Amino acid sequence: MRKPDFPIPEQIKSMIVKVEKKLSLKAINKAKNQFAKEGYKECLRLLNDRLKNPENPYFLPDTEEEVEKMCDVYTEQLKTVRKLKTVRGRGIAILCVDWLNGVNVDFLNIKL
Repeated sequence: MRKPDFPIPEQIKSMIVKVEKKLSLKAINKAKNQFAKEGYKECLRLLNDRLKNPENPYFLPDTEEEVEKMCDVYTEQLKTVRKLKTVRGRGIAILCVDWLNGVNVDFLNIKL
């Protein structure tokens, strides 16, 4: 089974800069883009949290016990995402969680 490529601290710092740039756009403050603002703010929180807690307990499981552990940890990581008000904002944040867990996704190309 292929193990994911977790982002290293330098990649996370680079992504933080990109998310901050996205949040600095004037268009993000329009009412129609509040979902994006909400999602990217959560991404920023998640990225900064990973920098403060760099050990990544997430992995692709090989055994049934590892599947259960992975599901528990992933569920814990998503607790704050569930509190977001918009489905689209949660979607952006979930893509960020996936990226932090080694999935090659682009959560920055949301049209505003």
